[in-house]
Amino acid sequence: MDTKVLKDMITVIRTEQKRRTSLLQNADPDFAYDNWLFTDGPFLNELCLIFMVALRHQIERDLVGLAARANETKNEISGKQYQENITKVRRTNNAGKNTGWDWKEIYKRLDLKNCDNYIFVEALSLLSNSYKHEHSMEPNDELLSLLRLGIGVNYASLPESDALREGFAKFIGIKEDSDFCDIAEQFIDISKNFLINVESRANLCKVKWGPVSLNPDDSAR
Repeated sequence: MDTKVLKDMITVIRTEQKRRTSLLQNADPDFAYDNWLFTDGPFLNELCLIFMVALRHQIERDLVGLAARANETKNEISGKQYQENITKVRRTNNAGKNTGWDWKEIYKRLDLKNCDNYIFVEALSLLSNSYKHEHSMEPNDELLSLLRLGIGVNYASLPESDALREGFAKFIGIKEDSDFCDIAEQFIDISKNFLINVESRANLCKVKWGPVSLNPDDSAR
């Protein structure tokens, strides 16, 4: 996981946050308040939420790669064997079509639930599900329960919910008034440490890649 690139993304969001804040400094106070509450704030929050969803999927890609190297009896496998192992952790239907990753097998190979920071990565997964699948983008009950927030209460959508933002901040151990940029940046470090722990605990083999062709006709862009 390239944390520098990820943190650069948060820097871009922070820069836009400062730009929008600066534009409102000399505006009518009532206009500035409403604009931040209903337009700029939710927009910037959603950028962070989209980033966190993407971060969760990057973690998944890294876990798939680790699972393909786990539980091997050899110290080293070829790039071809590695790609075959990737295929083995896919789910397929009766027609042989890929239907996603076999997370039960991946969890088993890497013993994920016993890894450091697993609970925080699980929160990212539940956030992703809420963002992608809930009709009004509200937090689902599983996420609320994990963050120890009340269930059966009407929440604002994810980008507009102060309760959710505060709940996430408390959950990951930073100041309650932290913004979503702070939360997203903290999740980068959490995710990095999680993957390091997964890798240190698993019995992983090395992959010996073959030579790479420098012929431009062998590649597509």
